[in-house]
Amino acid sequence: MTKRFIQFDLLRGLATIAVLLIHLTAPLLGKNKLWILALNQATRFAVPVFLILSGWGLDRTDALDSQLHYPAFLKERLKKIIPAYLCWSLIYALANFWLVGEELSLLTFLQFLLLGKTSYHLYFVPLIVALYIIYPLLSKIAYNKYLALAFAGLFIFQHVSDHLLGYIPYDKVQDYYTYAFCFFFGIWLSRNFLQKVKRFQVYRYGVVILTLLFLGLLIEESYLSGGEVIANTRPLVTFYSIGLVLTFMLYRLPFDKVLLWFSQYSFLIYLSHVLFLKILEGTVEKLGLSMPPLIYVILVGSGLLICLYLLIKVVDREPLKRWIS
Repeated sequence: MTKRFIQFDLLRGLATIAVLLIHLTAPLLGKNKLWILALNQATRFAVPVFLILSGWGLDRTDALDSQLHYPAFLKERLKKIIPAYLCWSLIYALANFWLVGEELSLLTFLQFLLLGKTSYHLYFVPLIVALYIIYPLLSKIAYNKYLALAFAGLFIFQHVSDHLLGYIPYDKVQDYYTYAFCFFFGIWLSRNFLQKVKRFQVYRYGVVILTLLFLGLLIEESYLSGGEVIANTRPLVTFYSIGLVLTFMLYRLPFDKVLLWFSQYSFLIYLSHVLFLKILEGTVEKLGLSMPPLIYVILVGSGLLICLYLLIKVVDREPLKRWIS
């Protein structure tokens, strides 16, 4: 049985592009341009999809059934991501604190390191490490149909009702619960995966219609709120992300080479892009350039892609590859 699924490699590449677009368009949300809001919201699937694919990919490796015990398997996984995370955390500590005169003690730096706070996007690495750690528990839930149904049903009920009523007092609790559910869904999807593909083929047109419906509703929701509703963990984002995963599971989309390139270097792009975006945004501000949002997205976006391409050409070799990417 093959462990790879080309459509999900393409989806990972698309999610990587989506991360760039989220952060590229975020400063422009106050420009009262509907297309900016729509683009920002349409790309909000990035983090949920990354988590779903991470759970799916981890389970497809038969991690718990490996000849290695899971702690040893986990150690091997962490060895692939921790060195690069440490390196980029240090880079962002320099760029965001030490080199600009902001106070950051060694103790605070270590706390930020554990929480992914040296830059606003690095939270994802401690998050995925935590999900790796609780993977055996989520796997037991996903592999028991009654527990899986109860877990999914309870999540959907509280996910929707909390969004409407706000009865969970700490947003981060809801956020992490949503992230855990996305990871769980990927694990569940992995079991008897090819059978699920055949089963969902019957509903392939309905999946696309629902995915587009959720996309339209989440754009409308954010528009009606004046652009204030942008969080990745809203119910509509969760359902839209799941729909997008199922869509890619059922359809083969074009632009293979471009999406596969972004998929191959997704972790390095995720870690590094904010640094280049910060430099480009600072350059535009220092030069006092005033440009329409469309021109800004094209110019800064092109500059960002050039920087990422050059970085990848430099570090895509040993020994830098291990430590930076």
